[in-house]
Amino acid sequence: MEELLYFTELLGLKVYDLRGRRIGRVADAALVPLIDPSRVDRYLVGGGWAWLTIRYDQIRTVTLDGIHLQDERLTPYHEDEYMLRIGRDLLDQQIVDVDGRKVVRVNDVTFLIRQEAGVTVLRILEVDVGLRSVLRRLFQGVLPRRWIRGLQSPIAPNSIRWEHCNIIEPDPLRRLRLNISYAMLEKLHPADLADIVEELGPEERESIFAAIDSEVAAEALSEVDPKMQASKRWKRRKPPRSSRRWPRTRPPTCWPSWRRKLRKKFSRRWMPSPRPRSGSCSSSPSTRRAA
Repeated sequence: MEELLYFTELLGLKVYDLRGRRIGRVADAALVPLIDPSRVDRYLVGGGWAWLTIRYDQIRTVTLDGIHLQDERLTPYHEDEYMLRIGRDLLDQQIVDVDGRKVVRVNDVTFLIRQEAGVTVLRILEVDVGLRSVLRRLFQGVLPRRWIRGLQSPIAPNSIRWEHCNIIEPDPLRRLRLNISYAMLEKLHPADLADIVEELGPEERESIFAAIDSEVAAEALSEVDPKMQASKRWKRRKPPRSSRRWPRTRPPTCWPSWRRKLRKKFSRRWMPSPRPRSGSCSSSPSTRRAA
């Protein structure tokens, strides 16, 4: 029987070993899109001062009461560039609803609990953007999980199917590792794509126009608001301040104080005395002695 589980319910869920002893609590979950775009591949468990990693094939059961393992061979957590962490990389982030042609913010994620080859697997079903997800996050850790489900039942759900979501990633290398494609955006009408682009930030806009087809980008750019096209954010950025060179006409002000003092002292000792100007009242010492 297939059941639903929310990411706010998964966070803090207790993890038990084969003997029923508690190992820790779930701190995050991660996908590996290159392997499977919807299956939760790793569970990150906080066990004191370090995090442990649990693979999906080590899970026996997943319920609101906790996660029970069938394999206790746990490994320390290490950062993986091919891993899409839901709590860090997806929650509270802007994504594109390709079906609704709009930009939304992720409040929660709905999982589908399934049995596959004798293993309990979580698959992302929907991304929640409505009031129900806000209610779950508001009472997360305050009320029991079953009570929160009862409170949210009168509220109509507002969610987006996972296959209709397009994650925006400005870094092209990380976008390649996470297998993020903008192919669905290329199928949209240029006016709809322009509306989506106008709701994003400068880095997200640049990443989309750099990744999609040039003809589609040109058509969508022609539909963008002219004020936004002329904005400085669309122009080429200046190099960072650390990469600029000091001007040659003056030394940098970051010289040590002792070096400036020595330079000033020796320049006064060997600098010739200035000659008196013609017609001035000042006279040299030899002229004053003769007088």
